[in-house]
Amino acid sequence: MRYITFALAKGRLAKKAMEMLELAGITCEEMKDETSRKLIFVNEELKLKFFLAKASDVPTYVEYGAADIGVVGKDTILEEGRNLYEVMDLGIGKCRMCVAGPASARERLKHHELIRVASKYPVIAKDYFYNKKHQTVEIIKLNGSVELAPIVGLSEVIVDIVETGTTLKENGLEVLEEICPLSARVVVNQVSMKMENERINKILAGFKTAVEKKKIADREDGTYMRIVKLSKESKENLLADLLKRDPNNYGQYADTVQAIVDDVKRAVMKRCLNIPRSLTRLK
Repeated sequence: MRYITFALAKGRLAKKAMEMLELAGITCEEMKDETSRKLIFVNEELKLKFFLAKASDVPTYVEYGAADIGVVGKDTILEEGRNLYEVMDLGIGKCRMCVAGPASARERLKHHELIRVASKYPVIAKDYFYNKKHQTVEIIKLNGSVELAPIVGLSEVIVDIVETGTTLKENGLEVLEEICPLSARVVVNQVSMKMENERINKILAGFKTAVEKKKIADREDGTYMRIVKLSKESKENLLADLLKRDPNNYGQYADTVQAIVDDVKRAVMKRCLNIPRSLTRLK
């Protein structure tokens, strides 16, 4: 039996990916040794190999068959444009690809003016402005500190990953347009998917189970929250819908509401039990 090889993007993503694999029952003890200088890590029992690579190289390793399976951000997949199968969203490393800049640039975007766009992701930027917005722009490739570009006058706006938006705010910038949501994805070599279909599908099923386990764990410890952004029109429609409801029929929502209340109670109690008694007056 040949080895199935994983290519993992270096950094936080690799650590999170290994946590997901452990939830799926796949471990690699060698990777837990932070002092190790090995380049390839092996699980002999399951016939699996793992290696860490620069994020932008993971799709290349997978496309050419040096790795059967890869875990990498959606941003890298879009930017590299390699021939591979994107088979699963792991729901980790969530963020957004956005157009950002000073508030004054909003009108220039709105009126499709000719502007300069700085980005570490020129392919994504070009696709967004040329194919989706149909706006002619000059794209400037940068490799770091993209937020500096509009501040020093190199560009009017930037295209970059936004997680919390703190860095933008600290530099007088803001999100002007959202291009797409991002998260970690599982990618598979096209030939490997055919030749090792049974083994790879078993691994993917494990990943799927891990994703579900993580969702349940997040709900239980109170860290899971679904955030929905509503437009002005959506808010008005929602309010109108609520006002139409007959107060005498609110009983039909009782079970759903009670389930939510019970979930919140469990999460709060779990947190409270972890607080030292010396810091509280709880008995």
